This record gives sequence, C-alpha cells and structure tokens, in this order.
Amino acid sequence: MEKLQQFKTYKGILSGDIIAIGLAHFITHLLEFALPPLYPLVIKEFSLSYADVGIVSSAVVITMFIFQTPVGHLSDKKGRKYLLLSFLALLICSTFLTGISQAFLHILLFQIIVGIGTSAYHSAGMALASDIAPGKRIGRFMAIQGFGGTLGVAVAPFMVSFLGSILGWRGAVQSVAVIAIPFLLLTAWLLKDSQKREHEPKKDTIILSRRVILLVLLGFVIQGFVFRGIISFFPTYLVDIHGSSLILAGSLTALMFLGGAFAEIAGGEWADRTEKLNVVVISYGARCLLLFLVNTIYDETVLVVLILGFGFMQGLAIPAIVSLIREMSPPDTAGRSYGAVFSISTLTGFFSPLIIGYMADLHDLSFSFSLLTGALFLAFIFSGLARYYRFK
Repeated sequence: MEKLQQFKTYKGILSGDIIAIGLAHFITHLLEFALPPLYPLVIKEFSLSYADVGIVSSAVVITMFIFQTPVGHLSDKKGRKYLLLSFLALLICSTFLTGISQAFLHILLFQIIVGIGTSAYHSAGMALASDIAPGKRIGRFMAIQGFGGTLGVAVAPFMVSFLGSILGWRGAVQSVAVIAIPFLLLTAWLLKDSQKREHEPKKDTIILSRRVILLVLLGFVIQGFVFRGIISFFPTYLVDIHGSSLILAGSLTALMFLGGAFAEIAGGEWADRTEKLNVVVISYGARCLLLFLVNTIYDETVLVVLILGFGFMQGLAIPAIVSLIREMSPPDTAGRSYGAVFSISTLTGFFSPLIIGYMADLHDLSFSFSLLTGALFLAFIFSGLARYYRFK
C-alpha cells in the first residue's frame, strides 16, 4: 500500500510542476550549448583561434557566476516562477540575436546575454524542483528535472550540427531559438509558483560537517571544470583528433548526453536507496577511466562505446549531487544555496574553455583532454575523502 501511495504521489507531480521544471531545464541547456558545436564553422568564417572561441564560452560562464547567486536569493524572497520565465525569454532572444553577428565582438556580446538568461535555472529553477520534492524521494524528483536538462545538452549538438550543415551556423542558432518558444509557453502554462517546501530532509541525512561539505564542493566544482571543457570542445575534439565529420561529431556528442539523460532516472532511484556519496565517488572514478580511454583509443566502434559509457556515468551522479546540495543547505535558503554552489562551479567553468583552448593552441586538443582526465581524478579523490570523513 505504501509503495502504491508513493507511485501515485510521483505520478501526480510528474504530470504537472516537475514536467514544467524539466522543460525549463531543457530550454536552458538547449540554448546555452547551441553555439559550441558550431565552433568549427565560426572559427572558419572569422579566422579565430581555439583561444578565441574559448573566450566566448568563458564569457557565458563568468556571467552565470555573477548572476546565479543574486537571482537565487531574489527567488527566495520574491518567488521563483515569473523570475525563471523572464530569464528564459531573455535567453531565447539573445540566442536568436547571436545569429545576426557580423564580428567576433558581436558574438561575444550576445553570448554574455545568453549567460544572463541561463543564470536563473540552476538557482531559482533547481530550488523550485527541490521545493516540491519529498525528502525521502528527492533523488527521483531531481532526476526528472535533471533528465530535461541533460536531454537539452544532448539534443543541442545533434540539432545544431544538422541544421548548421544545411543552413550555416547563423541559421542553426536562430532556428533553435525559434523552436524553444513553444516549449517556453508550455512551461509557463504548466508551472506553479511553489516556494514552500513541505518535506525537509530527515535529520540523519543533513550534512553538518564543514570538512565533508568542503570536500563535496571541491569535487563538484572540479567536475564542473571538466563538464564545461567537454561541452565546449568535444565536437571540435572529435573533428580534429579523431577525424570525424561535423555531423558525426555532433551526433556522438548528442548520444553521450542522451545516455546521460536516461542514466539520471536510474541515478535518482539509486541515490534514494543508498548513500549519495557512493554514487558520486563511483561516477567520478569511472568517468576518469573512460575519458582516458577515449583519448587513447582510436577504433571507431570502441570509441562509440566509451563515449556512451562516459555519458551514462555522468548522468548517473547528477541526482545524487543536487540532492546533496539540498542536504547541505540551511533552512529556507534553497535558491541562494543552489545559486552559490553552481556559481562556484561555473567559476571553474570560466577558466576551463580558456585553459583548454590555450593548451590546444600550444599543443593539441588531445593534450587538453589529458588535463581534463587529471581533473576528474582529483574530483574522485576529493569525493572519496568526503565519503570517508562522512562515516568516520
């Protein structure tokens, strides 16, 4: 009977608010990552270097760093729904305007505005998802909203690479912006402004140790560095290092994140059934090994398997990570806490495209991806220490 009641509760939320939040997450990442798969075309048109396009990606990230915490704090005070919808509308407009750029500085300006539009979800949107999530099943609910975001990351490279091969990079980013409009309208129709969370985490799940919190955050921000480096350069890496076509590179990148989206559903259930740090440690370790193999093995069939495995292990940990953030948050500060944590993560993400692009100019992208592998190893060490001290 208890399981049946849990299913009914889950089904009821799935049909309303949580779908809207997942759609908002989908729009955010679809448009945030619409331009990077098109970098090979942008580089060719404007005669840019890897470092130049790295600056564009970093500009988006530093803008998110500046805005996420104050937006989250504002959502704690004034409500989350209309704040989130307004920023998503700004995101759509700035993505469309990117397509009219006639110079590198135009692209940079419009992508900075993209960063502003993107900054609302991981503060106000994530807090809104945690507002409606029952404490005992927070992993499952965060998995649903996470599925929408990772699906957006997955669809972006495939969609824009395909459109870019037909319409050019300008037509591709503008088309994606127009496609996002009905999703925004549907989100506005479904979403309610739920600010009070009825179910706080159980006392035995709240994390109070500053040492554990610091180690968890260190691992999280380092993997943010890796994520931003991969999403900014993975299609270009496949083109330049593995000799893939632009469409194939976009498709493989899409498959990587698509696998991660479905892995989040399993990861949410796993996070609710076991210690969340177990999931995080396993994910970081497995991704470190898989990325090392991606960078050393050139057999196409094996490469596809490794890429899918990397995406799956990445998605598996996301519900556990965002649930941990809630368990580390003081009462009534969810928006500010999510905003602050993701701002710290995006700060490392700011440096990631700059460093990856600069090192690729000095050596090649294979060398840069070796650095990302080393960063994942550090995240694995920090999360492993967090788990050790959590139960010492």
